[in-house]
Amino acid sequence: MANIDYDDHYEWLCARAEKLDELSQEWLRETIASGDDDELYLPCGDDLTPTLLEVGKRFEGFEEALAEALYGKCYKSINTYVDGITEWHEEYGL
Repeated sequence: MANIDYDDHYEWLCARAEKLDELSQEWLRETIASGDDDELYLPCGDDLTPTLLEVGKRFEGFEEALAEALYGKCYKSINTYVDGITEWHEEYGL
């Protein structure tokens, strides 16, 4: 295995990695600002939602605002899901 200290391209690799980090963070901020959730999902995948929830919980009122926004947009799907997981007879006698 080659020792990276003696690699002829070491400085170039370091400079490239530093520039890539800079460009990636700039892209991330711009994509977040634009609200392009599909574009964010491509590199982040299934980590996107848990990360948003983790960050959002740090702000007072986030959970209630998120619940209101999601219910406003997805109430039919949410009602269908909850209906499917509810044991109506056992829990509510219905």
